[in-house]
Amino acid sequence: MDWLHGGAESLLTVTNLLLVVGLRRGIRGAEEAKRLEATAAAAAGAGAGAAGEAGEADAAPTAAAAAAAAAAETAAKERANR
Repeated sequence: MDWLHGGAESLLTVTNLLLVVGLRRGIRGAEEAKRLEATAAAAAGAGAGAAGEAGEADAAPTAAAAAAAAAAETAAKERANR
């Protein structure tokens, strides 16, 4: 009967480790998403300032889209390297 209890405890330990790893990845993903959102917002703000100075109304959305695409591509590469 002790071997059964030992096996159950081992499975419980593995399950707890998997939960911790999953939560850690989720938290890191949320932090990364916030960082990317802030980067895209900053790029949109910088693009809007440049568009106002240059008089080009379409430059801000294009700059923001380009910054967001670049940030997403970088994040995808980082996730692939893990």
